[in-house]
Amino acid sequence: MNTIEAVHYESYGRRSTFVFNIDPQKTTVKKTGLDAYEIEGKTTEADWNDIVSLLSKIDIPNLENIEIPSTLHASDRAPSGQLSIQVNNGTYSTQTFDDNNPPENLVKLIDRIYAISDKMGR
Repeated sequence: MNTIEAVHYESYGRRSTFVFNIDPQKTTVKKTGLDAYEIEGKTTEADWNDIVSLLSKIDIPNLENIEIPSTLHASDRAPSGQLSIQVNNGTYSTQTFDDNNPPENLVKLIDRIYAISDKMGR
């Protein structure tokens, strides 16, 4: 069984980036652009459990094979998003997808990532 050690999500466009990292001890959020900020805090048990629960419904070793519903990011018509999961035996990443249209099986996880970020103060 793979033990989830950390989750990294990055969204980026022409004028800004959003970087989210969470592990059992620490959560960090960094945003660049006009409303730039950086926040770091202790990961709550509830937040980590939610992330792990959502990930339990995803085939982590096959993240790179998840079908991407749209590719507007390829022509700068949508921000790009990419998810990486660090487990005890390596790191698995998705292909780049449209941040505002993630693959269906990642929607709840991406929504939870943004909710944790908002709860942290931004």
